[in-house]
Amino acid sequence: MDAHEVFVARTAVEMERRGDYLVPYYDSRPRLQKPPLSYWMTVLADRTITNEYAEQHEFHARAPSILLGAGTAAVIALLGWLVFDSLWIGVLASLFFATSHAFVDWSRSAQPEMAYTFGCALFVLGAAWARREAAAGRGTWGASLLAWTAMALAMLAKGPILPLALLVGAAIGLRPRAGGRGILRTLHLPAGLLWMLGLAAPFFLLVAWREPGAVEFWRAQMFDRTGGVSAAWWKPLEFFYVGQALGHWMPWSLVFLLLPWWLWRSRRAEGRVESTGSEASRASGARFLTWIAVVPCVMLSFSAGRKGYYLLPTFPAWAAAMAWAAVEAVSSWTAAKRTRALRLQAATCTLSLGVLCALVLGRREGLRLEGVEWLGVSVGLALALALGITAGLTARARPRLGAALLGACAICGAGAVGTSGVDTRQLQYASGEFARAVAARTSWDRPLLAVDGDVQTLLFYTDRPTTRLEPEQVNQALGSEPAPWIVVRESERLEHHIPGRVVLDEVVPAGEDPLQLVDPTQESSSSGAKALSAPQGWRADKDGIGGRR
Repeated sequence: MDAHEVFVARTAVEMERRGDYLVPYYDSRPRLQKPPLSYWMTVLADRTITNEYAEQHEFHARAPSILLGAGTAAVIALLGWLVFDSLWIGVLASLFFATSHAFVDWSRSAQPEMAYTFGCALFVLGAAWARREAAAGRGTWGASLLAWTAMALAMLAKGPILPLALLVGAAIGLRPRAGGRGILRTLHLPAGLLWMLGLAAPFFLLVAWREPGAVEFWRAQMFDRTGGVSAAWWKPLEFFYVGQALGHWMPWSLVFLLLPWWLWRSRRAEGRVESTGSEASRASGARFLTWIAVVPCVMLSFSAGRKGYYLLPTFPAWAAAMAWAAVEAVSSWTAAKRTRALRLQAATCTLSLGVLCALVLGRREGLRLEGVEWLGVSVGLALALALGITAGLTARARPRLGAALLGACAICGAGAVGTSGVDTRQLQYASGEFARAVAARTSWDRPLLAVDGDVQTLLFYTDRPTTRLEPEQVNQALGSEPAPWIVVRESERLEHHIPGRVVLDEVVPAGEDPLQLVDPTQESSSSGAKALSAPQGWRADKDGIGGRR
């Protein structure tokens, strides 16, 4: 796991050990940066799933994201069906999401992003359901209850900023001049807010009562840490999140770009003779979803804290609107236009998979895949490439078959991405195995120090306190008793002349900077110890000390 995943996993471990499921603790200190939903789900997974390890396994922390990712795909299918009265659009929207780079990346991460996305997806579904019931003149209490309960869950997953932004987008989409009742009557705003606060506020109030500085900390996290929301009025004109969305929607970026054009075209077509009531209703639903997706992107653009994955809660609305645009566009195009569009999308998918092949082959040592995994990745990539090429070749003669082959290409490609472990956020290499080796090699009577780097992975896998030091603090630490163990990057050890013998080396791809375990009580040897190869991603010294717990 990377450092951010460890925050969730380790906090859940300390919750269980302390028997305190209210105030999250990390490294024996309160951790108030995130609400507790991800920690609670990890604790539940830890108690439900059995394994051969005595300690918590990585899968326990990632299981909630895996399940909620699948749940989000199902919610998106329902959303497309509900808004556009078409099961095919719903299924296509779910396919876009479930084979996107964002889904493959974050549905296997222990971070709370997928729980956040699931809660926001349920809110959008509830708002769309309420909109439909209101248009039919029926009551909307059931749909409102779903929407506000989902918003409370999203707040408990990662906080209120994105849910409130989605609420603003829904308010614009439900504005009375667009023919609706307005958000006050459609979502029963006053009663809904009270219900949401009744579900989410008790946690925050109890934590604020137990931790006196919690309120000020949360305020700083939401505003000061991100630069507030008023850094500059022109920030949205940089279109930072447009570029991020294109990357996260790969290989469907062309469909993402198709949406605004088709919204503009449908707006022009309204009122014409050829525009039926059904088409106008679908276009209105697409605009409603687009408002929900666009407003958070604009609000996020004003913040100095910019990260692409902040967009994930908007993806359910984007996916359904994109599926509508794709179906409507293809239905109206001539056979020649359909062929060109299908071929272009097939070429995009094939190119994306070709880049993935290069990444997998270039990172083979660092990915640490077993033989069966390599076989699965190789077969998946080869099959996906073949399907993508065939989809382009058959697009003219048999466009329906070409579209089906393109969907199969996306599914096989997504499976290969997930199995390969290629991750454009950060390749994990073998840091977990190296940390396990550090735990086996070091003794508890001496402190463990990490120089100028993340200590989260070491803390989780060694299950012992780990102190982070700046390079200039090392000499002072070496003078203490007992002498510490030091984990440091090879480049920094050489640059700052940290004394001692390297007893463990992290195995990384050629050219990368490995972590090393240094024992300052032993003299370094120019001849060194001939390292023993180890398949788990680390090397031991010449005495063969070390191993996997």
